[in-house]
Amino acid sequence: MTKKLNKIKIKPKAMSERLEVLRRAIDLDLAIYRLTEKLSKDEILVSQLRKIGNELVGDLILHNFLEAQKKIEILLVYFEVAAAQKWVKEINWLILEKEYQKLRQTIDYLIQEGERVQKMVTSRQTDNIVSHNIYKGGKKIRDTGIFNLPERQKKILTLIQSQQGVKMSDLIPLFKTEASERTLRNDLQILLDKNLIIRSGKRKSAIYFVK
Repeated sequence: MTKKLNKIKIKPKAMSERLEVLRRAIDLDLAIYRLTEKLSKDEILVSQLRKIGNELVGDLILHNFLEAQKKIEILLVYFEVAAAQKWVKEINWLILEKEYQKLRQTIDYLIQEGERVQKMVTSRQTDNIVSHNIYKGGKKIRDTGIFNLPERQKKILTLIQSQQGVKMSDLIPLFKTEASERTLRNDLQILLDKNLIIRSGKRKSAIYFVK
């Protein structure tokens, strides 16, 4: 079952930007290989440049943008060192440096965009949890908001929200010193009854989401 509120749809533009960044990183990685082919295979900088270039591509495939930024910083330092050695024309390293700096700027944008989307989703989740009032004939008859919950149920609800879905097996080790499995199931049932969470699946395979 899919959570309607928390589902994040990646816009086609954002998806194409990520693919373009990956494509550019692969092209630059190949450029490193071509350039280092002209250097001695015994030179340690050759293996390091290729290793970091490959890892950068892997980080982008996994959307580990912060790690990718770190790899770019390392490569820029290596380019400076390599240029000073005069192995090949310095312009080759300067071109790589310029292209990786452009790549870094694009990744900066993707990071900022991801943070913006996450803040928006978190805000929507918070609004959904804090205010769950039930009205009848225009009169509020029950407030099912988080502030009226016992402390343990608040913790469970917060955990479900932060993890974007949990199983009973996730909760048991976290609350083993304060509640039995049966008590935790009762807590979950109360949250279900209050319409604060939803359940997908049955029994041990059930997964609980913030509604």
